[in-house]
Amino acid sequence: MGIVTDRVRSSLLAPGALDDRQLWQAIDAMMRPGVAAADIYLQSRLASSTTVQAGRMVGALALRDRGMGLRAMTATGDGFCFTQTIDAPALLQGAQVAGTIADTVAVAGGRPSRASAAPLAAAGRALPRPLPQRLALARRIEMMAAMEAQARAADARVVATSVSLSVDEEEVLLCTDLGLLHADVRCFSRVTLQLAIKVGEQLYQGSAARGLAADETGFDDPSLGLALVQRALQAAELRARALPFAGGVMPVVMAAGWSGVLFHEAVGHGLEGDLAARGISPYSHRVGQAIAAPACTIIDDGTQPGRAGSSAVDDEGTPSQATTLVENGVLKSYMHDRRSARNAGVLPTGNGRRQSYTKLPMPRMTNTYLAPGSASAAEVIASVDRGLYCIDIGSGQVDLVSGRFVFGNVGEAYAIEGGKLSHAVSGVRLLGSGPEVIARIGMVADDLDFDTGVASCGKSGQDLLVGVGQPTMRIDALAVGGNS
Repeated sequence: MGIVTDRVRSSLLAPGALDDRQLWQAIDAMMRPGVAAADIYLQSRLASSTTVQAGRMVGALALRDRGMGLRAMTATGDGFCFTQTIDAPALLQGAQVAGTIADTVAVAGGRPSRASAAPLAAAGRALPRPLPQRLALARRIEMMAAMEAQARAADARVVATSVSLSVDEEEVLLCTDLGLLHADVRCFSRVTLQLAIKVGEQLYQGSAARGLAADETGFDDPSLGLALVQRALQAAELRARALPFAGGVMPVVMAAGWSGVLFHEAVGHGLEGDLAARGISPYSHRVGQAIAAPACTIIDDGTQPGRAGSSAVDDEGTPSQATTLVENGVLKSYMHDRRSARNAGVLPTGNGRRQSYTKLPMPRMTNTYLAPGSASAAEVIASVDRGLYCIDIGSGQVDLVSGRFVFGNVGEAYAIEGGKLSHAVSGVRLLGSGPEVIARIGMVADDLDFDTGVASCGKSGQDLLVGVGQPTMRIDALAVGGNS
């Protein structure tokens, strides 16, 4: 056993005197006639946050939670229960409860138990990342105060600063009917710098954030703090000099990186297998058909090291993989968990994810991006006579059924005039639908980039970390709401 497995066993199994044999017995108890699959998801989570203003800690919060969820999956529904107690009596009682619920929704035809088979080795499936290390509170405050000092030293107009840091550390042990026993330690940290500059009598705010699929020690680097300061100052400066913009339907160039959130929201959800199977996605029953412009290739990849949506296996034990969803405009695949894959008669794609042991897994995106093309970013911008160039489109709202979206908080954008970037603009909104956007992709650059580790996604009451990305690309016609 490796260091990760030993740590997780010590944390999740040892306190309740549990062992592998008891886990397999619980799986056996759930694998009754009509049950197609079963799993046990044990989790311990420690989440903390700290806020510093003017060099002093003004807020701190810590949350610890642990428990296990047990699921017996049938063709027509799930038997599921969870408990915050992790010991033998709770395990066996949970297995009986999940199995009994499954009996009420199961149909004939379940297969016999396979849980007594030799467990599959989890070796080789761990992502290359070190075990989390924690900074002492005093050092954490000192590090955050140093970022504030960098901001004030960088620009004399800075009159207010605030730094917040959050760390979420999880230990997970997953046991499945396929014989998999997988242990993982996951850690994600995020720092956000907010500042205000005074220009004349007006205050303008700017912020920047960075996330790491690692512990907070990665932020203990002056160069990273300086990069955040420069980005936050740029955002504040933009607000100070941005001009009104006349809206309309026009070409819109989306910058590489964070703009990929548009595809995530407006397109990605419609390619998740559960929505597609219910016939409510605009892309339902269209595998093999052209749904986008030939320049459009969309990939979901849960194997990328260091990305927020990556893991060795998904939360059902399926190995993560890169799945080509759309290739040269043609729909190739949906994202599947075990249930949606079984219903569709295909293999799962490693997209069965859940927020915690209290939730059921469902098809979810991991790291979803538009594949690069062959043009340069400069060529894409030069191809537009009059339009809009968006760097930070903020966050948006989307109707998962129709794919219609509104991004009403575009943070950084510039007018394009005569194929060149002109002045910064303010108060613009992007409106449209996913099917319209991917059908109107006219040009894609070669500069693929991803978000800075700050993307999260909500669906059916479950919030998960994801990665989004894209190269610079041109949408030939998109509705832009202006303020002029």
